[in-house]
Amino acid sequence: MKRSFSLLVFCLSSISSQCLAASWTDGLFSELRHEFGNIPRGSDQRCTFVLKNTTDGPVRIVGMQRTCGCTQITLDDKVVLDHETKVARETKQIQPGQEARIGVMLDTRNFLGSKSAEITVSFDKPSAADVRLTVNSYIRQDIVLNPGAIQFGSVSRGQDSTKVLDIEYAGQQNWKIMSVTNTNQNLEVNCNEMYRRPGQVGYKLMVSLKPNAPTGFIRDAIMIETNDLAAPHFPVIVSGQIQADLIVTPTNLTLGTVKPGQSVTRQVLLRGKQPFQITQVDGGDAMFQIEKPQGSNSFHRVVVKFSGSEEPGTRECTFRIRTDLADESAAEFKATVQVLR
Repeated sequence: MKRSFSLLVFCLSSISSQCLAASWTDGLFSELRHEFGNIPRGSDQRCTFVLKNTTDGPVRIVGMQRTCGCTQITLDDKVVLDHETKVARETKQIQPGQEARIGVMLDTRNFLGSKSAEITVSFDKPSAADVRLTVNSYIRQDIVLNPGAIQFGSVSRGQDSTKVLDIEYAGQQNWKIMSVTNTNQNLEVNCNEMYRRPGQVGYKLMVSLKPNAPTGFIRDAIMIETNDLAAPHFPVIVSGQIQADLIVTPTNLTLGTVKPGQSVTRQVLLRGKQPFQITQVDGGDAMFQIEKPQGSNSFHRVVVKFSGSEEPGTRECTFRIRTDLADESAAEFKATVQVLR
């Protein structure tokens, strides 16, 4: 009887420990599942799972694996699982309040039909635990996009840029595109029917950047609506970056982890299309300072110093650097440091 009772206590303790170990991962991800829906063959399909450390201490990823070769997995834009790799031992430590991004790119060229993939993210801090992320899709073989997305790449502000994408359908003769929905006011979109043959229909989608489009990243989707009642619409992904005349790298400067009272120094790079002079630096306080470079150059190294803090926690400061350039005279970046005892 005593032995049975001890065994029961041991089992209950083990179950309780496992529940506690797993519970700290609740709420780490904003979502655990993504539905791609019905998508054309050859289309560029991606999603991002955002992990935010809501705990009081560091969280560490120690590996990832996936169940389907139809996906490519990235960790903060670094490919960790491709079509040949099923298990990754990539590690990353995320401090309290910081984020990591796990990207999933679906292979719609070599796979068709219903596809479901599960990505397991493994942790060892603050304790061992796994989180499972799921993506579902149905890759159609009757609609093909070529290329798979509208990709502008990096373009200068004000530069003319137009990209073209072919939409090809094989099936019913009366299939047609009814409307094209674009919610991005910086894009101009046109869609024209190019041919209609027995069992085949072709359209050409043209997307242009407007001259007054602001600097920054473009990540959007144009919705194509058809008269197919079973699957009436599908997205076309649009991506690109409109670069400013003045670029600061990185825009989020991480100074790492320091002990109370410890100082640390890092650099940001400031680049322009023509020589410029830094005229003023806004921001900074008793803990964060900047050494302002002198002279006129098209490339400046800006030294950022954190002089230390006795109190543990996350310290951050946003700087705005002003220059003598006429069109864009300022660039911003944020410096962050973690003080741990």
